[in-house]
Formats: sequence, C-alpha cells, structure tokens
Amino acid sequence: LDKLAEVAKEAVDAGLVEYGILHRPSKGAGFYATLLEFDTKCYNPETGNLVLDEPALFKYYQWHADMVKKGVIPPEPPSWGTVHATFVEGKTFCTLASHVGTPGEWIEKYGLTDEALENDLGFLPFPPSVKDGQPISIHEFAPYMITSQCKYPDIAALLIMYATSPQACAIHSAHTLRPPYRGSALENPLIKDNEYIQRTATSALTIQPVPVHPDFWDYMTRAFDALKGVEAGIITPIQAVDDLKAFAATMQNVEFI
Repeated sequence: LDKLAEVAKEAVDAGLVEYGILHRPSKGAGFYATLLEFDTKCYNPETGNLVLDEPALFKYYQWHADMVKKGVIPPEPPSWGTVHATFVEGKTFCTLASHVGTPGEWIEKYGLTDEALENDLGFLPFPPSVKDGQPISIHEFAPYMITSQCKYPDIAALLIMYATSPQACAIHSAHTLRPPYRGSALENPLIKDNEYIQRTATSALTIQPVPVHPDFWDYMTRAFDALKGVEAGIITPIQAVDDLKAFAATMQNVEFI
C-alpha cells in the first residue's frame, strides 16, 4: 500500500493526475477491506464478537491523515460519479472504491472503451500495509434459504441448484464483467476467451467474507464517519480511536485489543 501511495504521489506531483487515491464516499464492503489492509481485527469468528483493534485503527487513521497532508488523498471524498468518471478519464491514479465488475458500468455510463480497458487500466486486490501481509478482496455472499413453510422444498432446492450452476455463473459474469463465483465457469464458452474476466478471476482467491453480526454495519458507519473527520482535519487519529472506543462500550461483548 505504501508503494502504491508513493507512485500515486509522484503522479500527482508531476501533474499527470488530479487525484492520487480515492476511496469510497460511504461505508460498504470496500471500506471494510481498507481496514483489513492494516490487519485491523474487527470480528472474532471463534466467539462471534466484534473486535476493537486500537493499535491497528490508530495506524489506519494516521496513514490517511498523512496521505491528506501529502496531497495523495483529498480531505473530502468526492461523489461516486466523480470517483468513477475521473478514473475512467485518467484523472485519478488509483481508486480503492470499486470492484473488478465496475468496468461494465463504466462502459455503459462513462464511455470506457475496450482499448482503454485493455491498455490503460489495471486491477488488483487491496494491497496490505503490513509486512508479510496478504492481498485482500471482500465479498458479501448472498445466502440461499428454504423456509420451513415452503410448499415445494424440492423444487426450491432445484431452482437454487440451477441458479448457482457454472452456466448461470458464466452468464452473470459475461453480462457484468465480474469474475464467476465458481472456477469451473471459467471454461464456459461465454467467458473462456474474455481476457479481462480471465485476468481478474484470480482476485477471487483473496476473498474474505463480510462478518455477519447485527451491530457490524453500525460499527462500520461509526468507523467511516471517524475517517471523514480525520481526513477533514476535524479530529485527530487518536480522537477517532477514542470515539470508536466509546461507541464500542455501548455495545455488548466487544473484544478490545
């Protein structure tokens, strides 16, 4: 991540781009991924409890404060339209706000050409900021459930089987440019020769799930609001962490590191 920021600053200083790095203007799975870049523990799968990782959170907020001072990250995240448009137009060096399926939207809404997608844009998992860290991708997996009140559970199960088949995955991938969820779908004629899908499919190997916890997104909302305050210079990284600690104290069974 530091190397990415270094090159982004060089691009900004040279006048090649307007923005070095842009992130999401709101909370979401991509925001959670940026926390994981700093090896921030937010959830303990063994206990099912949320976690407040004070040292990692401080490093996270301090890094963003430093990037604003260096002109790599703007003090206020722009709108989604600006995030997408400036990247397609080559005015943003890097966006930590999108997913590999976004080019489907860029082609439709922002005039991205096949040539630019092939030659000008690169995609990679979220890079780690810690030594020996691993690249990260995040995905919110949609569960398929059959309720006990279902009149025809066998038919419902059959429908789920077809909806998650390699063929269905390939169809979805071909229309959205998102990598398929099933590796066998990569051999489907619909996407076998699609260089972009084949090139980005390996990012699925780095996926971590979003925690399933009733208070998780309230926690992420508070953490993101703190990030906006730090980047705007309203609060310090220490104050951001203290605010999160106070918020976590209002929830049950939060583990503090």
